[in-house]
Amino acid sequence: MAREQAAAVVRSVLSLYSKHGDTEALVDFYASRGILEEAMLHEGCLAAELCVPTDGAGPLVVTALWRDVAAYDAWVANPRRAANAEDLAALVEGGFGAGARGSLYEIVLSARS
Repeated sequence: MAREQAAAVVRSVLSLYSKHGDTEALVDFYASRGILEEAMLHEGCLAAELCVPTDGAGPLVVTALWRDVAAYDAWVANPRRAANAEDLAALVEGGFGAGARGSLYEIVLSARS
């Protein structure tokens, strides 16, 4: 049986390596600026999460569920997102520009409880 092609819901995945391993500074930054809440107010954002590695090693991962690629593209271009970019760049390895993008994945199968 062939899958029906519908508007593709996508998940963005952005990995952030904290400078000097200061994970808490990145979590505090996201919380104090309300970045996930801001994303949720953006048209087409269905969910947003900030994840920290349970073993303390590796990057923090920001994931979000988007109605479609266009909704994510609009978020990347959002001036309010860009306003946080410079301050975020000071907290992460390799910097962070206003146009920084995560990887996008089309959700093709899903199961929920």
